[in-house]
Amino acid sequence: MGFFDNQVKVSLIQMKISSGKKWENLEKALKFIKESSEAGAKLAVLPECFSTGINLTSMKKDAESLEESETVQKLKEAAIQYHLYICAGILEKKDGKIYDSLSLISPEGELIYTYRRRILWKMEKDFCEAGTEAPRCIETSIGKIGFILGYEIYFPEACRELFHQETDIIICPANILKMASSSIEVLCRARAEENHCYFLFVSCLGYHLFTNSNYMGSSMITCNSSCLIYEMKAKRIDSTGLLLKAAEEEQVVTASLSIKHVSKHRKKNSELDDLLMFEERGEHNKETVQ
Repeated sequence: MGFFDNQVKVSLIQMKISSGKKWENLEKALKFIKESSEAGAKLAVLPECFSTGINLTSMKKDAESLEESETVQKLKEAAIQYHLYICAGILEKKDGKIYDSLSLISPEGELIYTYRRRILWKMEKDFCEAGTEAPRCIETSIGKIGFILGYEIYFPEACRELFHQETDIIICPANILKMASSSIEVLCRARAEENHCYFLFVSCLGYHLFTNSNYMGSSMITCNSSCLIYEMKAKRIDSTGLLLKAAEEEQVVTASLSIKHVSKHRKKNSELDDLLMFEERGEHNKETVQ
């Protein structure tokens, strides 16, 4: 970890997604990526399905092949122009199937990783496919980054492989509805704490036609207790582990993350070793005694 910068700036892009207006959403995203670069960010994160939203009845029409996507091409060009990593949620079409996916693009303009959401809620299952591959931690010049998507924030199991891989940052692009948002801040703090990392939750704004409700906004960054004292000393955080939280409006919020610090403290703690020992004993697979 010695070659990582101690302070890494990241930007969360909280934007309104207008249904049926893919190019308008893309142009807005590109403007916000430029703003992220001007704030000094080395990583800019867009919401889940940022250019289309998730509208069940139009998923087939909205989805695009990542290899042929003009959306992805524009993001690649922006990554090169502003020399930063871009993480973006994209509705993907592959082999005749639709996936809720995210892509990580490098500052060199390469699509270096794609993750497809594995956990779907029951009404989605008739419209898209669940991903089959567990998330991988990606080694980057700013640290080790892992990913989950949207609805998966409600499930600690979605991040478990990333804890095993000692991830520095977990990113969760999301389209969470306001009516389902009451527990999100607690869950963001929990995901950071249990995985010994920073947790970046990037939600959108806008109106969801199918459910007749609004998206929540309130994008946020949380950190675990191993970094909490450091962040409090730097006067960047409150005692709950909440580093920043966006308002319910379109905005780019930027924060400095102490990647080197959180990694060093994670290595001092024994939680991963303790979990591995527990798993080796096979106790997590035993049936509960009634």
